[in-house]
Amino acid sequence: MITFPRRAALIAGAAALLAAPLFIGSANAETTHEIQMLNKHPDGKGNMVFYPNVIRIDAGDTVKFLPEDPGHNSASTRGGSPKGEKGWKGRINKEVEVTLTTPGFYAYNCTPHKPSGMVGLVIVAGPGMMDNMEAVKGLRQVGKGKQVWAAIWEQAEADGLLAEYSPEAEETAEAAVDETGEMMEQAAEKLDEATSMMEKGDAS
Repeated sequence: MITFPRRAALIAGAAALLAAPLFIGSANAETTHEIQMLNKHPDGKGNMVFYPNVIRIDAGDTVKFLPEDPGHNSASTRGGSPKGEKGWKGRINKEVEVTLTTPGFYAYNCTPHKPSGMVGLVIVAGPGMMDNMEAVKGLRQVGKGKQVWAAIWEQAEADGLLAEYSPEAEETAEAAVDETGEMMEQAAEKLDEATSMMEKGDAS
């Protein structure tokens, strides 16, 4: 007969197994990233901001700009997108979603508050992502935008967001996910066996 502590352990293991595949299955899924348009930074680090103002995403991901405070929009900066990309221009006080499929660096701003430093950067990882980095980094900014733009690049470097895309690393990650998936299948089989044991124990 299965004792209560052992039964509790098996139930806890079952819960962990049920949760784990959900996490693994989302490893390569396309994601939506939200950026808030605010009058004031949540931590008091300035006014008229995108939050966060620099992110790194995967090709095919979507970025959603949310007008949490009135008077803002999101528009790609001229010359601040990879070659062939037309960019976007959202309306004031309107949410805008952009799906970025071309790897590279994307500069954007709030049209009325660009001189106030309301600028941002999206880095899309993938082959050829570094092709337009220097061009985007060197974009001319005005007013407080100069200071904020420099800080964005410093933060991106400090956070490791400027690392060049590595196909080998991607293949290694995919292989790790596949291996983990196989391990989870084996664990699920053992869980079935343990469940059968529990049922037999209850019957006795």
